[in-house]
Amino acid sequence: MRSVLRSIQATRSLDLSIIATGMHLSHEFGSTIHEIEDDGFRIAARIHSLGRGDTGAGMLRSFSRFTSRLADTLETLRPSILLLLGDRWEMLAGAMAGSYMNIPVVHMAGGDVSGSVDEPNRHAVTRFAHVHLVATREHARVLTKMGEQESRIHIVGAPGLDDIVSHNYTPPEVVFGKYGIEPSGPHALLVQHPVVSECDSAGAHMGETLDAILRLRLRTTAIFPNADAGGRQIIRVMRQFAKGYPLIRLYKSIPRDDYLGIMAISNVIVGNSSSGIVEAPLFRLPCVNIGTRQLGRIQAANVVNVGYDAEEIGRAIRKALSERFRRELRGLKNPYGDGHTGPRVARILAKLQPTAGLLQKRLGYRKSLAS
Repeated sequence: MRSVLRSIQATRSLDLSIIATGMHLSHEFGSTIHEIEDDGFRIAARIHSLGRGDTGAGMLRSFSRFTSRLADTLETLRPSILLLLGDRWEMLAGAMAGSYMNIPVVHMAGGDVSGSVDEPNRHAVTRFAHVHLVATREHARVLTKMGEQESRIHIVGAPGLDDIVSHNYTPPEVVFGKYGIEPSGPHALLVQHPVVSECDSAGAHMGETLDAILRLRLRTTAIFPNADAGGRQIIRVMRQFAKGYPLIRLYKSIPRDDYLGIMAISNVIVGNSSSGIVEAPLFRLPCVNIGTRQLGRIQAANVVNVGYDAEEIGRAIRKALSERFRRELRGLKNPYGDGHTGPRVARILAKLQPTAGLLQKRLGYRKSLAS
């Protein structure tokens, strides 16, 4: 969201207030609130919400706490617009709060498709949101099929591409030194999150991935998963493997600039992060996408989809590292936009009028149903 936030800051008619919550405020997950502040953004409010539970029930309790505290925060801040991105439960709470409190909700990245609970979260946010800023024409078509009015939908691209196109990330020579990455030999970036509907198997799934990496003796930069149910299982397994396998370097989190810099010098990204689907094509970076978390998402030719099996994952990594596969990615186009999303979003927000007509939604196909 950084390019979007900076574009908002640079627009005279807009005043930016950031509400920070979730993993940003958690020491366990890297206290990444400091990254927001280091980028020059002022935090208007901090809402602690994460509990210690590693289950779906624990996520629901966090959702409940956050929703209540968010209502109090919005009553204090009184924003004119609430801007949300993606499919996290925090975004669903924000969309519900905005809708109930008559605050126009602008949602980015609707119309996408994925696995686990993320997809119903995203589509529920869509139903509450008043304006939709989508990445592609296909996503816009999905929203119209859901009954959203075309006048509320704008195609802006994916904001995660902006920093890549503008080369706003850490250069290779700094990345190599800071993260102890050897310039010679293949390097993997590992980012694998739990799938809530498969949370009991999250640790075993990570074990299969790490087993494949171990057999290949692949130098790997690995980052902790998110705080969804099963995430702490994954962390325990990662720590166990990292102790006995010095080629794995493990991090709670990595700043955005450095993360993109690592993508730029890596030979493959492994796991189930959306960055392997959305950002990696701009780097011509092969992605071994594991399991169901990104199921159905629009993909470029850099993605190799596999199941949770070490042998299968290993074969996919070897394919991704092959010179033949790399040659096939020359001239690869990214389906998620051109890297100029931030200014587009700011222009749309600056023109937005929070009228009664905007807040009162109707199904886009209501007339055809009546006839």
